[in-house]
Amino acid sequence: MFRVLSLAMLFAALLLTSGNEARAENECGKLQRIQGSDVLVNICRTCQNIHIVRSRGGGALPEVRSYRVEKQSKISLPFKGPGSTRITATDACTPELGNERQAARQLAEVNATCILKAELANGYVLLNRCPACRQTIVRWRFLEGGERNVPVTIEPRATLNVPRGSEIGFGVIHEEPCKG
Repeated sequence: MFRVLSLAMLFAALLLTSGNEARAENECGKLQRIQGSDVLVNICRTCQNIHIVRSRGGGALPEVRSYRVEKQSKISLPFKGPGSTRITATDACTPELGNERQAARQLAEVNATCILKAELANGYVLLNRCPACRQTIVRWRFLEGGERNVPVTIEPRATLNVPRGSEIGFGVIHEEPCKG
């Protein structure tokens, strides 16, 4: 009898504890109705992903969406008209996501092709179309068979005129952001 009573108490404690944890997670996201529009409010001090379901009357299928709500802020939901909205779950935003995006942006900037080459009647023009200084290596090929590589720095959104000489070929072979 004592074992059965102990197991029943343990089971009841587990149920109560898990309910409190679930309730604590959902306490970050609140749903408010302001002038006929639904507003998601994050009352926690951390960014939250708030998952919602929007149901309308009739045979329409409910919409399931997730919104990223920054710490202690609110966003208006795009739903208008009759229907009901409820929060199904909340979880903390992943901090690495922002860092991954920033790292991807930086890598794209390093690997970007910013220097464009245009050929004119009397030479060439190099254009840096990026908002940052770029270093490049320009290669000239000559009729005699030789070639010459010259490092060039071009300021942001600037052009560089290169006069025509005895070369048969001219090209940009490498570019990268300026160092320091």
